[in-house]
Amino acid sequence: MPKRQLKTTKTEYQENRARLLRLKEMGVPTGSVCGASPEPDRLTVDQTEDDYAWIYELPSGEVAFVAPAQLTVRVPGTLITDAEVAIPDFDCELDLSDPGESRWYAQLMNLLPYNLTECLNDRLTSGVPLSVRQVRGAIIAEGWASVPPKLHDDAVVSVGLFLYARDNEFQFNFRARVNRSLMREYEQRQLERRERMGSTTRSGLFGPAGGQVGKPKSVSPKEAINRREASGEDHRELRKPN
Repeated sequence: MPKRQLKTTKTEYQENRARLLRLKEMGVPTGSVCGASPEPDRLTVDQTEDDYAWIYELPSGEVAFVAPAQLTVRVPGTLITDAEVAIPDFDCELDLSDPGESRWYAQLMNLLPYNLTECLNDRLTSGVPLSVRQVRGAIIAEGWASVPPKLHDDAVVSVGLFLYARDNEFQFNFRARVNRSLMREYEQRQLERRERMGSTTRSGLFGPAGGQVGKPKSVSPKEAINRREASGEDHRELRKPN
């Protein structure tokens, strides 16, 4: 099987792809990164619902790209050998491997419309030739990256999906908005957890543990006599000597 042509350096390769993304945003035809494909329409991946395309900032320095998409395969036997997502503004690449291994997968899928129940990652990374089909679902990619602070919530960011099929590279452009809601929810839960732990610690240190600490409770003379009688003590009346 022919191998994909290697670029001179990874940095130059990423810079080239970033320029292509920006040119396509301007409406300038660019073709594919590795040269024109003899069958450019045999495979397409189109963004479908813009309102649900997000770049989520996650704890521990992670980000996730989630976007509704439609995969169309027009030529049977199309074999995708590699796939990745690139975000030029973040200078990062995200992984499309099995999202089921991600602790965020279920939550990310639940944020999508009810009719987008299939994750397209398996079809793009299985290494099995694709049959002619058209299927709608969602793409989920995760990786390590920092969302630039200058990008406010809902800021629009260009995202590139790159699929490699034999000697050809297919590039599909997406637009997603920055979303920090999951990060804020996580931080709020952590804050509430620390407050609960602090409250429990204060209660254990300063609250009543076994008995009450302080001034003993006063007892009436009659009650004191009853207690002594119950304990079997001799309570003879003491008289003054004549």
